[in-house]
Amino acid sequence: MEAMKVNTNYVCFKLILLNVVFFVLQKAIPLVENALILYPLDLMSRPWMIVSAMFLHGNFNHLFQNMFALFMFGITLEQIIGKKKFLYIYFATGIIGNIAGLFFYPMSPSLGASGAIMGVIGALTLIRPYTIVYFVGLPLPLIFISAAWILIDLTGMFFPQPGIGYAAHVFGFFSGVIIAMYLKRKWKSR
Repeated sequence: MEAMKVNTNYVCFKLILLNVVFFVLQKAIPLVENALILYPLDLMSRPWMIVSAMFLHGNFNHLFQNMFALFMFGITLEQIIGKKKFLYIYFATGIIGNIAGLFFYPMSPSLGASGAIMGVIGALTLIRPYTIVYFVGLPLPLIFISAAWILIDLTGMFFPQPGIGYAAHVFGFFSGVIIAMYLKRKWKSR
């Protein structure tokens, strides 16, 4: 019996590995979190935080949920659009999500890859809206899952729970949709 081979050449896997490494460092050396977390009042003196905070996570559950979503949706998007465009979407939507978080939560530090993950999901939803996703065992089109997810996050923006960056989720998702619209237009014009 031959062992199943997994293609680890995806940028997605490298991002997952980086997030895990940063999480371990963050928990082992508290100074890592202090140097990389996005503190709104320190942004001008430490501009790298707008990106570095994307590699930090509040706890193992936060990391697991984000990396599971990146694995589930990111590989598919990367296969469709390629490594460079995937990385562009990941970082652009993560940065946009973090900027939105600054405006909506100006006194709260933030961390996590959720804006980037939602950007990946937004882009994939626009490009392949009827991709089937299994949610609690039910096969549902991605567009349905995304709509429900965004409704929850929009509700959360107006009735927030502490520690959840709803604005980063919403702005990450919609910036992913907009970037994917641009990419689709470019594909059609060829």
